[in-house]
Amino acid sequence: MQVERIIGKYNSGNPGPKLIFTVGIHGNEISAVKALQDVFTALVEKQPDIKGSVIGVAGNIPALEKEVRYVDEDLNRLWGLEIDELHNPIEKKEKAEIIKVLREELTEHDGEVFFFDLHSTSAESDPFIFIGDTLRNRELASLVPVPIVLGAMEHLRGTFFDLVSKSGFPTLIFQGGRESDADTIIYHKALIWSVISNKLDLDVSDNIGEAQDAISKLQGLGLEQEFYEIAYRHEITEGKVFTMNPGYKNFQEIKKREVLGKSNDRDVQCQLNGQIFMPLYQKQGNDGFFVARKIWSFWIKLSAKLRQFTFHRRLHWLVGVYKTDAYPLTFKVDQRIAFLWATEVFHLLGYKKDDQDGPWMYMSRREDEKSPPTPAEATKRFFAFTH
Repeated sequence: MQVERIIGKYNSGNPGPKLIFTVGIHGNEISAVKALQDVFTALVEKQPDIKGSVIGVAGNIPALEKEVRYVDEDLNRLWGLEIDELHNPIEKKEKAEIIKVLREELTEHDGEVFFFDLHSTSAESDPFIFIGDTLRNRELASLVPVPIVLGAMEHLRGTFFDLVSKSGFPTLIFQGGRESDADTIIYHKALIWSVISNKLDLDVSDNIGEAQDAISKLQGLGLEQEFYEIAYRHEITEGKVFTMNPGYKNFQEIKKREVLGKSNDRDVQCQLNGQIFMPLYQKQGNDGFFVARKIWSFWIKLSAKLRQFTFHRRLHWLVGVYKTDAYPLTFKVDQRIAFLWATEVFHLLGYKKDDQDGPWMYMSRREDEKSPPTPAEATKRFFAFTH
């Protein structure tokens, strides 16, 4: 498919937040690109009054033209590296151009900024959302009635989402469903219109019929906004050929020791009970599948309450937990002596696993929930991470 880097821009001259939608980071996920193009067409045609601005940015254009996940290297695993560290010229150029566009957009705007990264799956799936677990991101995810998945960034490094999240911008990943399903485009539109309606004060029922139709179709799925956490990732390492057994769909119940596929003709068994998540049914990619587990609503509500206090600053009082002098929101955990549920307690308080060094596990928090980064601070961080 042919696409320009900037898919569209729209504002009606009123101050307000800036919404940045990224699509096509993977070139075989074109449903989100088409959805965003349709939304900008409707905005330009109807000229609704909004309080803020919207921009759509295309990801891996050479891969989109070939409708493949990537050309030389997965663009969505390269955001933790400096430009000079990249050796494949195609994805290196794409990353540099995307950064240039985003830096210009952030420089021109001094108010709130929200990022939305749109994707689709190779397996059968209802729509769902990934977030980094902050209260601001939970609020953002609540705009559409779909399941919310936590913990992905503990298992995936170098994603665009991780870059934006650690910069301090409220952000989410929306997975609109299986790429080959016709309704996936509609679900992407539902997310886009819902966000514009909520954040830019647009009445979608006023002269934009397709917006209300898309939102109603997503609501009609009857999905519950349940929380899940990624507990396991099956990585396809170099030299391994992985084949997923057919017929699995996202959130399907699986059992420990269930045979899920083959790696170099050897059975791959599930390591724990849970729900299968994002099983790989395409040739490119190194994530064979994930295992997710449901988080009961009691723990989600409790964690929101606990984060309003300063208990997290005293986690080093626990056995096997130590402060790190350089990073005030990072603790190191000695897993040889720490209590059994240490990881779960850290997750409850908004921390994620950043690194593992032998028995030492490093847990960090993206932001202080009571004083999150200002837009100016988040922009400054983004510039530092992408210099």
